[in-house]
Amino acid sequence: MSSLDSIPGAYWPEGWSKDFLLHATSADIMSLPEEEKDRMFDSLRSALGPSGFLELMSEASRNHKARVAQEEAARVAVGGEKIQTVDELRRTEVPLYMKALQRYYPGDGPWGFVVFRTCCYDDGQRWSHFISKWDAVIAAMFDRESTVEGTVEVNRRFTIHWVEDPQLESATPQQVAKRYGNFFVQKEAAMMPEMCLVVNEASLQSFFDSKIPTPTPWTSETIIPYALAVPLAAQDADSDHGSRPLFNVAVGSLDTLWGVVGSNLQSPRELSAGMRDDQIWIADTGPRFQMGVAQGSVGRRG
Repeated sequence: MSSLDSIPGAYWPEGWSKDFLLHATSADIMSLPEEEKDRMFDSLRSALGPSGFLELMSEASRNHKARVAQEEAARVAVGGEKIQTVDELRRTEVPLYMKALQRYYPGDGPWGFVVFRTCCYDDGQRWSHFISKWDAVIAAMFDRESTVEGTVEVNRRFTIHWVEDPQLESATPQQVAKRYGNFFVQKEAAMMPEMCLVVNEASLQSFFDSKIPTPTPWTSETIIPYALAVPLAAQDADSDHGSRPLFNVAVGSLDTLWGVVGSNLQSPRELSAGMRDDQIWIADTGPRFQMGVAQGSVGRRG
């Protein structure tokens, strides 16, 4: 362990310290071997605890943003063009789901997902509280400033069609997929081709255990509200749990998921390849988020 260590119990790769981490560039982080990087961050989580680790990472993030701003200002001062930030680019970029709608589903009809409720039929109050949290996550998903014409109107058409039936209590993904197979032909294609979502007990609990909106940066202690994505192919899938094309998806990433599938960039089978039941598909993590101990104790596929 380096003599530069200022956090008791922390492990530092050669040449690293708390100060170096707080002022590290993206290139510095990327240059670390995965084993060293994981060992360092795991030791910091253990030494500092959830809140301390989050505070450390937030300070590092603030330093990074300040350094980038200073470098940008210096470059502009000598005549260089201002480079758009990621947030600025996002405000001017046509969302993937909007491109898919324009190309494959023209018109002004609804688009979104069919969601099956397979739990909580004996507690209407708890379900009502869950719906409020679900709606808040969806609202936060679209609460992004955009200069793209028509985005507000398209976002307004996003629809969640709930399928609620006490007979669905504890239904398996295969049973849901078979029911959706019959239901799908009656719905507009833009209500998610070939895939529905399921809210089971584990995913419902994730909404009560998480902070909404979910704070960033994410750590192993972050709990992300999610649902289970169930492709139509699940009705014919092998009974072996690991072979079924199911995966958990962050509800705050449903717009991106719809865009990926609606654009035919990836099929549900491709999206689920290699996904474990302790991982969540999320748009900003490449795209798998590993559930930490806090969420892993309750978060599992149905």
